[in-house]
Amino acid sequence: MPNIRQLISLKEKYASLNRSDGKVKDFLNKGLMENVAIQKSFSFKERQILEHFDVSNATPTLIEYFESKPKEDVVLLFIDIANFSSLTEARTNTFITSYLDNYYNAAFPIIYQFGGQIEKLMGDGIICVFGKPFIDVAWPIEFNKAELCAKELIQKFKGTNKEVKVALHSGEITYYKTPGTDYEEYTMIGKPITELFRLESISKSNAINFYVESTYDAIKPTTDLGLSKIKATEVKSFSFEVALQGVEYSKVRYLKFI
Repeated sequence: MPNIRQLISLKEKYASLNRSDGKVKDFLNKGLMENVAIQKSFSFKERQILEHFDVSNATPTLIEYFESKPKEDVVLLFIDIANFSSLTEARTNTFITSYLDNYYNAAFPIIYQFGGQIEKLMGDGIICVFGKPFIDVAWPIEFNKAELCAKELIQKFKGTNKEVKVALHSGEITYYKTPGTDYEEYTMIGKPITELFRLESISKSNAINFYVESTYDAIKPTTDLGLSKIKATEVKSFSFEVALQGVEYSKVRYLKFI
């Protein structure tokens, strides 16, 4: 989760940049893309990427929002590279860092384009959230944005040495800030986070994976017909070989696309 104090600092830095410095590519290279304001000089595509998060919202009010530890219903994605350990175990540090740089530089713009906010990076794993306060849309459009994002990521990396698997889950989380000043972090806690981690561990590659009888499973026909118009070329389900600790679901469904 972004550190709100950093956002305010970055907003001040942004105000001092000239127009040419404000292009999306430059901000991507600096790792600041989610923290910049939209400029009329940006192209339509650049505005699409940036419009989900305006740092003009990075005010004390937003800080107070996170400090109050609110509960929100959100949609979560856990994206990671299939077989990452085996792909990199015999590689040099130089190769691995370049490999991850290329992966992140390709993945981050897609996540931001659809309104996602990165919650945490874990090696090759990216956990991102779709929901308040980063996007405020009518239910269930956050599912639509998340699944479109997932499909785009899958298609982006399919056939490369960075093929991904995507776990999609939702539920009520609590935004949480660690106490004190020794290690300040904004993050999320709640059962959906545990269930997301378990789902990722058994997910199939090149597919959106989700629990049978989850909210997304229940509304999938609606999203197919009305919102995203995503059509799966393959829909399969499987039961766990071993029960997943802390998870009440017993079966996973996954979607693959052309």
